[in-house]
Amino acid sequence: MYAIDKDTKKARLLMNTRDDTDTYLRGNGVYAVTRDDQGNIWIGSYTGGVSVAILLKHPISILAHEKGNTHSLISNNVNDIEENPDGNQWFATDDGISIRNTLSGTWKHVLKEIVTISLCTSGNGNVWVGTYGDGVYLLDNNGRVLRHLTKQQGQLTTNYIFSVRQDMEGDLWIGGLDGCLIMFEKEKGSRRSFDVNWVQSIEPIDRNRVAVATVNGFFLVDKHTGNIQHYANSQEFHNQNVSAYIISMLFNDDGTVWLGTEGGGLNLYDMKNRTVKTFTVQEGLPSNDIYSLQRDDKKRLWVSTGKELP
Repeated sequence: MYAIDKDTKKARLLMNTRDDTDTYLRGNGVYAVTRDDQGNIWIGSYTGGVSVAILLKHPISILAHEKGNTHSLISNNVNDIEENPDGNQWFATDDGISIRNTLSGTWKHVLKEIVTISLCTSGNGNVWVGTYGDGVYLLDNNGRVLRHLTKQQGQLTTNYIFSVRQDMEGDLWIGGLDGCLIMFEKEKGSRRSFDVNWVQSIEPIDRNRVAVATVNGFFLVDKHTGNIQHYANSQEFHNQNVSAYIISMLFNDDGTVWLGTEGGGLNLYDMKNRTVKTFTVQEGLPSNDIYSLQRDDKKRLWVSTGKELP
């Protein structure tokens, strides 16, 4: 398959069966070509079936740990990624945090030898860091430690933190492996606890509520009324082959929510009717472990799995 420049009238090889082009085909006998409304190119070939070429506007860069090179990731086990207001990229890894200056390409590594799980940027450029076994840190935009919250000091109910998020009013929510859900109020500086345990992730819903994914369904927590609602739990699914171990959530405008599970694939859950539709490897997912869910500006759903990005 070739592309022709309309101005110069010159043709260049766009893709073929060899892997020396950006995208390669399964068959060189191309019989049909069409372009969908999202800009992807569909190619029908003899012996090669149908291929889809997703032409990216920006090239893909691989960032990885290089032994002996301090200007690389400190570890290839990356648990979370955030971008600061100054444009620098923060990577939470199993061996601390790597901070990449996107202008100079230089790296800085902080909280070394600490397993960092969750990152949350605040409005002033500081970053909250949830760790596995060492509580929560607050770092400035240069990586210096400003605060350290732990169970031993009485601020937390667990040191094993899986999620740290700020809600729409700037209040800080912290949830972890054991111990209850904690909220620190931004204005008063006071701490409140909610009877929600074994937290995997936290998602703000509106100015009053957050959703909390746990190993047994998810909860909607209203911080002003204290009301807690429990959804998609194992009691609901006791007669169905559906996982209630929720890792990630993505809410839709129609009252449904996408739920990424541990071992149970992807669930589309209707909160009003409490019904669920499940997508697993049998429906084409590369893995039944779903770790992250995102929606792009074209309303497409992106799913991070235990094997690859479908």
